[in-house]
Amino acid sequence: MKIFLLAVLCFTAVLRCNGSSAPEEEVEDFKSFMRWSKNVPQDVLKKVMLKEAEEQDPVFFNGVKMFIGKLLGKGLPKECPIAISTSRKRCNEARTTDIKRARMWYQLTNSKSNTDFPRARQIPWLAHNVTAVKTFYLLDPFEYRSLVLFGGFEKLEHKIMIPALMVAFKKYPFVTWKEYVELSDAFSQQVKNLKTPQYYANPSQSADFTDHIHTGYWKTDDAFTQRRLAAQCPYFLKKVITSGKNGLPFADLKSILNPRFFKIYRMQYGKKWISITEAAKMGRLFVLRIPEMDDIENINDLMNQTENTRMAKIRSTVSLFLLRPDGTLRISAIQQDPKPNSPVFTHVSNHNDWMTIKGKTEMMADGYCQAGMHFGRTHLTSTVWCLTFRRHISTQHPLYNFLKYHCEGTVPHISTSFTILTTEGTGAHNYYGMGHKGFLKIGTHEWNNRNYDKYDIDYYIKANGLDDPNIKYFPFRDDAKLLMAENALFVDEIIKHVYGNSNKKLRNDKEFQAWINEVSSKGKPALGVEKEKMMKNFPSTFRTIAQLKKFMNRFLFINIFHTTTNYPMAPDFLPLSPTKLYEYEDGKKMPFQIAVPHQVKFTVGMTILKGIIANVRINRIFDYWPGVTDLKYRALVRKAWFRMKEVQKTLAKRNADRKAKNQLGYQYIEPRWLTNSVHI
Repeated sequence: MKIFLLAVLCFTAVLRCNGSSAPEEEVEDFKSFMRWSKNVPQDVLKKVMLKEAEEQDPVFFNGVKMFIGKLLGKGLPKECPIAISTSRKRCNEARTTDIKRARMWYQLTNSKSNTDFPRARQIPWLAHNVTAVKTFYLLDPFEYRSLVLFGGFEKLEHKIMIPALMVAFKKYPFVTWKEYVELSDAFSQQVKNLKTPQYYANPSQSADFTDHIHTGYWKTDDAFTQRRLAAQCPYFLKKVITSGKNGLPFADLKSILNPRFFKIYRMQYGKKWISITEAAKMGRLFVLRIPEMDDIENINDLMNQTENTRMAKIRSTVSLFLLRPDGTLRISAIQQDPKPNSPVFTHVSNHNDWMTIKGKTEMMADGYCQAGMHFGRTHLTSTVWCLTFRRHISTQHPLYNFLKYHCEGTVPHISTSFTILTTEGTGAHNYYGMGHKGFLKIGTHEWNNRNYDKYDIDYYIKANGLDDPNIKYFPFRDDAKLLMAENALFVDEIIKHVYGNSNKKLRNDKEFQAWINEVSSKGKPALGVEKEKMMKNFPSTFRTIAQLKKFMNRFLFINIFHTTTNYPMAPDFLPLSPTKLYEYEDGKKMPFQIAVPHQVKFTVGMTILKGIIANVRINRIFDYWPGVTDLKYRALVRKAWFRMKEVQKTLAKRNADRKAKNQLGYQYIEPRWLTNSVHI
């Protein structure tokens, strides 16, 4: 291209000198000249043409040369490099200004703060009120999309979906499972009618999803067990161990079990019957036990109040599962409370009692998943990285785009929507027995017990004994493992590109190290941040590439973790995972079918609340590559995006095989559904 421009320049100069207006014979001469020039070495050709043109008309030659120079950007200062540092004074000043501007907005709350967020003095938060946050991000050319798409779905729900559902189901008493199925189908159809699956959709609405709802299979013990491994928060089970450290010690379990019941209780393992002690020694006993739910109580009931009924107490059940010879787990027994005198139920108990205790277990697990894992461990705690990185890392830093795109919508969403979960008379108060107070209590507990290690997949799998190869059906574990392997490859490529795998370069990265120092509770005082409120067990400096790899892999895992907490709330079939259960005012049990909330205002409202959490996605994994201006990073993301297409084929095949066996798949983390960031 350069030689062609030079040839045009030189030939034009010659023609100008000769007073020619390029008649046909001279055009032919030019064509001949270009054909001849192909056989001449470029360095020789360049010298000949420059000399000839300059001799013919030096003034015109210089003018054209300056014009082409400007056309090609010559004469302008060089663009600042995408680099961890630069020696150019102008570029350093630009980086400093860039960071100072970010700090004007990304201010952190402290013990003296007074904002809308009720825990602002305890938890580092964006130090602005909700109205200011909405205004700022609606004007932000990158972040506005998350608020528009979330707010758009919210408006559609309130202006179109809710009114239509209220009219359609106004006369439904909701005393049969079929009525709840019809409501679930109606809402699902409303979402489909929007015809925007790139933003509003859920795997449960697609044909490749295993349907346990319409078939009634959801009521079975097998389906109940599958949901522990392929639905919301599929990592609450723990292996009961008699030695080692990965799992729940058998002695700890025995201390809360009813001794009279379990002394004589036997479980069928193949052709023989075994005790829980034998099952534990064999490595075949697993438990669902959530001590954080032990003291969670109901608050005043604003929705679904009916005469002669009251909300049943929230139970912190203890559920025992047996790993059978074929490698599948099965629910065996459920104890109502973690107390030695608590009643125990099994599949041979009264059918209503068994359905009710399973419903209470679902309610316990759902409550802790949403208040603890989703609200607390994800939004209240892990948001700290997305909240702070712009305070130290310039837009010219090679890791800026990685953090920017994998934080899309994270800060705007929780900074504007926390009121739904923390304010009296709103979503959590209306639709959860524990209400907004329960969400704040559990969420704050998660923050108080924050730990960097909780963002590693091994914390949920290996540490709980769930890496046991004898477990043959565990969709989340097996599929997440494949995703994490791809993420690790992506991380390796980024680090090699940025630091050349050099510990020294990493240590000398002042912007990145300043950020790490601020996030760590052990770091040096920085910018007035109250260090004791930052991330525990997080290094105050990264000395090695291995530390950086661990962090970047954990950072990417946060998104997978978040996906498990909210998107599996669909299908929006309330009996599957009730948030309130009722009993008669005198304390007597109600049939489970009517113990589930059944007033139309509640059923429609809860369907809508779960619906927005489970159906909004503003991006997909690595789909941002076309918009990246850093060409080197763009190439890495594009490569990762294409690799994920191969992962998609593998996971789709696995889920098809599971469906063929009437087993739940885990489409929620298939790449075609998996998001880049936490934004809902």
